[in-house]
Amino acid sequence: MIEFGKRRLIMVGGLTALILGLGACSTAVEPTPVPAPIPTAQAPMQPAPAYQPASVAKALPAATALPFTAFEAPRAKTGDAQYGGHATFAHRRNVSGGFDPTRSGSISLYWPAGSIMGDSGLVIADQSDSFAVVPGIAESWEASADFTKWTFTIRDNAVWHDGTKLTAEDVKWWVEFAVFGVEGRPKWSAGIAALGMGATLSTVEVVSGNKVQMTFKEPQPHYLRTLIADRSTFMMAHPRHLVQPEFDSGNVMVAPPAFDYVALGPFKMKRYVKGSVIQVSRFDQWWGVDSQGRQLPYLDSIDYPIIPDQSAIIAGFRTGRLDSTARGLGYAVTPEQEATIKRDLGDKAYIIKMPGNIAQINMNTLFAPWDDIRVRKALSLWFDRQQGIQAVFGGNAVMSSIMTPQGPWSDPSFVTWPGYNPDTKAADRAEAKKLLTEAGFPDGFALDLVCASNASVRCEYFEGQLSSLGLKVNVNLVTSDARTERVEGDNWDVTSGGAEALFPLGIATQYDSKLRGETRHLDTNVDAYFPKIAATADFGELQKLVWEMESYIVKEQYLAIPLFVEVFPQAYRSHVHYDTPSGSLYYGTSQQQTWLDQ
Repeated sequence: MIEFGKRRLIMVGGLTALILGLGACSTAVEPTPVPAPIPTAQAPMQPAPAYQPASVAKALPAATALPFTAFEAPRAKTGDAQYGGHATFAHRRNVSGGFDPTRSGSISLYWPAGSIMGDSGLVIADQSDSFAVVPGIAESWEASADFTKWTFTIRDNAVWHDGTKLTAEDVKWWVEFAVFGVEGRPKWSAGIAALGMGATLSTVEVVSGNKVQMTFKEPQPHYLRTLIADRSTFMMAHPRHLVQPEFDSGNVMVAPPAFDYVALGPFKMKRYVKGSVIQVSRFDQWWGVDSQGRQLPYLDSIDYPIIPDQSAIIAGFRTGRLDSTARGLGYAVTPEQEATIKRDLGDKAYIIKMPGNIAQINMNTLFAPWDDIRVRKALSLWFDRQQGIQAVFGGNAVMSSIMTPQGPWSDPSFVTWPGYNPDTKAADRAEAKKLLTEAGFPDGFALDLVCASNASVRCEYFEGQLSSLGLKVNVNLVTSDARTERVEGDNWDVTSGGAEALFPLGIATQYDSKLRGETRHLDTNVDAYFPKIAATADFGELQKLVWEMESYIVKEQYLAIPLFVEVFPQAYRSHVHYDTPSGSLYYGTSQQQTWLDQ
């Protein structure tokens, strides 16, 4: 666990005392009751209740919707951390989205960019526990009694990579840029959903010199939780002093390469050669320290060689040229490769397993035939999820609904729902055929399936399932960036994609119609759930509400067809000491506490 001289907030399960932030004092206190809302815009500021130890969080009710035992236990670090050394971590391809986290949600960006841009949000997820909030560039915070105001104290030792001191004005500018946008530049849906709490943020102000105060139109007791629900808000990758002049000159699409990747992460960019390598080096002025108060990061430098061939990555790892394999769809260590690594390398290597993305079918319900619930339901009933787990991931996956199954937010009964339950598959498929006939498609219809090229195996499975239902599938296999651009518009039928969601409000970018996510619909009943979730502080009521939303989207309206979530295996050499993220493969990419036993 990273130590910041401040306290840590456990977010697993979400009991009220755990949900609601933490104060600025340095010692734990007994949890206080949730304050009743005060009907005034000038509610007094007060520290939120203190965190509780992880042992309390582990005992929370309903925290095992589907046991985390589906994922291999993290390898514990041993010995004292050592400074220095150079690591080589494989990367699958060139960085997507112009190396800009406001324009890409791909692991092709987050795996290497995490080192130079990561862990620079107001708050961040703990390195070894993705469900726990720890300070980021804000060293402390407090909420008003009615949770319409959140005030963050910006640390005074945060420095941009070019040596410029980070100020509260910088943070205010970045939040406004992320939430309100810049004319001529596409809106950043993740920024609006997480930082802006679904466009309920009304003002951002600098107060008392080094504090930033956000005022919301509605109470936001889960603001801290939401800030770590989307990994993109960990990355403050746009320094005001370098980007605003570009905006002023009309270059509203300016991206990090134009200002030498200056950011706030524990490493700084050394060199990026497309198709070859990304190289980063230790940033000596980073603000983080370890549990003993020592400066982070530990490593001197990291190379991310770009190796599109997964088998070549495995070969490089086995021969010792790589310290880890890559992350991302299509680059998981297969069961056969895992067995070979364990046989040939023994205790010289280890495998970590993390939740990956939820695999699901998204339909554009703005147009026929996807506006017909009978068609959507037919597809959901038809898909053989158990077969897909084997065909796509070789067994390295578990069934999933719209929430990742290792937390308390997914209704455990989803495994018995129509389409999910293997015992009713024959009846479900008969019903699917009947529904298509009733909808006017006894002989099926033609559709376009838009897929990223790195998801070809997944899309082959999708195509096979849809074709066996009698549909005529035209697969559009495009680059990841091209798929994102296509789906941002309306000219598409079906696409493959899903949002890993550790916390309920983290799925707003996917399902809130106002944000035009990949689950494209106009159902205001779905949209209405998010402000209700945001305003509900009681854990039991919150869980009930989330389960109700999940059922509405998946089982009642069939607006999306979640299938399964990958259990992503990644191999490391044993001299690499790395904290396995408990949330998903998108977390733990800053490498701030990774070290080498030399």
